[in-house]
Parts: sequence; structure tokens; C-alpha cells
Amino acid sequence: MALGAGLLLAQVALHGQGVAQAGQDHTVRPMTDASPWHSNDHSRIRLISAGQNEDGSDLAGVQFDLDEGWHTYWRSPGRFGIPASFNWEGSENIRGVEVRWPEPEYITFDDYEAYGYHDRLVLPLVIARDDPAAAAVLQLAIGYAVCETVCIPATGFVSILLPPVAEVSEPNPEYSYLVREALALVPTTDIESVGIEVAPALLVRQQGQTRVLRITAWSQSAWHDPRVIVEGPKGLHFGSPKIVLDPTSRHLVALVSVTVTELAEGEPGQGIRATITGGLETIDVPLAVTVTGNPQSIDD
Repeated sequence: MALGAGLLLAQVALHGQGVAQAGQDHTVRPMTDASPWHSNDHSRIRLISAGQNEDGSDLAGVQFDLDEGWHTYWRSPGRFGIPASFNWEGSENIRGVEVRWPEPEYITFDDYEAYGYHDRLVLPLVIARDDPAAAAVLQLAIGYAVCETVCIPATGFVSILLPPVAEVSEPNPEYSYLVREALALVPTTDIESVGIEVAPALLVRQQGQTRVLRITAWSQSAWHDPRVIVEGPKGLHFGSPKIVLDPTSRHLVALVSVTVTELAEGEPGQGIRATITGGLETIDVPLAVTVTGNPQSIDD
């Protein structure tokens, strides 16, 4: 698996450029409700429409259908994974597209660890139009990886038509269900509403370019088999967290090794966020990080 993912890194560098170019050049015929499937080896994707939100934004989804046992990756997949790349060029009357990520699975294979999704996946999309009253075309060129014991790159070119607001009818119930079901699995950023508090984190300098990130959180209800997924700017590599719970399972401490490479952007400690699973709801929170050179603070 590591070899397959390593080879994929070189392929994706060229593959990403191709997706960007294809987003400008590939011609697709937009349809309402759902685009045709775009098939690759071991996977296929399409866009599906799920109507509108109360605030007037459009709700849609990227639907993945993978061969049994194959997986693709979360937005921050881990050391060996490759996240999907999205290109919306060619869209019409679209001001912005926000991709929402449902809680990922923890994927292991020998020494390989990653976060992603097996078999089926819907990524919800929240879409803002430039002119809400006018029709819009959402066009996507996507590059992603699909893996079993090896990883291969895949692409997709799909498009749907979003009719003028005055002509919007009830969405297809199947597509609406799929998107809203996936949306319900997106980690919440409103941690107070689920009774969780996250303290400012500590980033402790070690020898060389190594750091240790200490994350502390409290919950009104007990955590069960929690996982902590840390992500941050380019150039920071995060190890597998060591998680300690107190006897009540309501006080969580996670220690994460951090390697700072020459590609690091900005000051270490900025732009780091954590996703914590195992509570009443999974949370997604930006971390306020204090950088210190005192190793004893790890155990305080």
C-alpha cells in the first residue's frame, strides 16, 4: 500500500495539472437533478442536486460509487493518502462552492494508516450563486485516488443545471435524502452545543525539527474509543496521536508528534485544527496553539 501511494504522488503532480486544464477545456452537457456517471477503473462519480437551503443557497452532492473493498480519501487523509482536488472552472453564475466532509473511517493495512471512505460516499456541496434569480451551471473537474492494496488516480468531469429560483421544484427525494444524510454526518463546529470544551493547545519544541502537540478537551458525556485527527498547513506532518482518558472518560489528552519540513508555511502553530470522534457528536475545531520550549509542559 505504501508503495502504491508513493508512486501515486508522482502521478498526481501531473494529474492535478491535467484536471485543472480539463476543467477549462472539457465540454459537458448540464442536466438537472443528476449528471451522468463518469466512470473510471474501480469507481464512478456524478453530481446530484438536493434543492435549496432556507438561506437561498443550493444544496448538491458529489456521489462516489466504488468497487467493493476499494476506498478513497478524506480531506486530510494521513501520511500516505491523496485528497481529492476540485476545479469549478467553467461553471456559470456560481460565486462559491463549499465542500462538506462527513466523518471519515479509520483505514489500516499492515503499517498503513489513513482516513477515508469505503464503497460509497456523498460529499455535500453548499453553492452560492452570483445572481440567485438566474439559472446556474455547476461544472466540476475532479481528481481523486482510489485504493485497495494499490492506489490509482481517477478523474471525473460532471455538470448539472440549477434552474432559476422561480422554477425550482421539489428535489428528487432519493438525491435529497443521500445529500442530507451525508450532511448529518459532517462533524459539528458548534462544540458548545454538544457539551465539549477544548483548551488552548501546546506545541512543544523538541530536538531538531520535531515538535509535540498537546491537545486537551473535556466533555459532559463520556468518550468511547475516541480518535483525534490533526491537520494543518503544508509542510507540517502529524504522527498518530497517543490518547489518554481519565477514569470518567470525560477528560481527554492527545499527544501528537509534529515534524516541521522546509515546505512549512507560516509559523508552526498557526492554522492547525482537530477533529475528535467518539463523543455524542464528532467535532471539528480550530486550535488556539501556544508554542513553548518547555518539555515539562507536556505532562502538566
